Amino acid sequence: MIDHQLVECYALPDQGRFLVGRQYMREYIIDGIKMIDEDGTEIFFDEIKWLWYFR
Repeated sequence: MIDHQLVECYALPDQGRFLVGRQYMREYIIDGIKMIDEDGTEIFFDEIKWLWYFR
């Protein structure tokens, strides 16, 4: 089962290009979370670090 969910960026991560207040699709992968940034680049976060930037 693939888990996709829309989440909101509330702080700017140090990787990728995201906009505060904008929603992004989150996808759980093995050992982390994959996001697609504003440039269409796949960005990978570990679960704890991801929580610093998205809700």
